[in-house]
Amino acid sequence: MYVRKYDNTNRIHKNLLRYRKQAGLSQRAMSAEMMKLGIPMYQQMLGKIERNERRVLDEELQGFCRILHVEPE
Repeated sequence: MYVRKYDNTNRIHKNLLRYRKQAGLSQRAMSAEMMKLGIPMYQQMLGKIERNERRVLDEELQGFCRILHVEPE
């Protein structure tokens, strides 16, 4: 099965993984926090973002930043 990598279009994938782990959140917990904000995010979707297999929507980026207490750059 072919999995598309998004080259550099998903520039946050490494930082997202690092900040999530620093916050002590599992993918499941992070997904649950996103859902609480009203942003649809399943564990599989988060895994794809962290592996650079899926693009990040603007509202998702805002949610990640809010949960992880970081500013988008």
